[in-house]
Amino acid sequence: MKNLTASSSASKRSFKTMNNNNQDMFSMLSSHLLVLIVSYLPLKEAVRTSILSKQWRNIWRQTTKLEFHEKPFVNLKETNENQRIQRSSFFDFIKRLLTSYPKKDIRKFSLACSKPKDFFIDVQNFVIFTISRNVRELELDFSCHTLRLRKMWHDPIVYLINY
Repeated sequence: MKNLTASSSASKRSFKTMNNNNQDMFSMLSSHLLVLIVSYLPLKEAVRTSILSKQWRNIWRQTTKLEFHEKPFVNLKETNENQRIQRSSFFDFIKRLLTSYPKKDIRKFSLACSKPKDFFIDVQNFVIFTISRNVRELELDFSCHTLRLRKMWHDPIVYLINY
């Protein structure tokens, strides 16, 4: 088996993921290694890997690091009403994922969301869910990144839970 090699051309860089027999080298990796790779991706991107092949379909479900950030969902330049609708979509996304999350333990749960006031019950349910899954690190960031407030208001709330 060949190692992954980078080849450069005038127009782009590509990575060779096939060996000399035209076999996909990612397909040869163990599920454990794939889970490790996916655990470094933002959760939304980790879920997207499920379309790569049957082997990848449920890999994201095995990660124990759940990080949810509203930035890919909410455009802070929109009107407040549009932001609320977008934020609702963000919270629906989280609820769908948690509903089908099969792991017993969660290493890290992170939620970054400005203006969570309308979603207090959802946030409360997320915290209850993570505690029921023996969460080790719980990070809640409700700062509004459009405002320039004192530094202490930008720091997320981080709880490290030791058992």
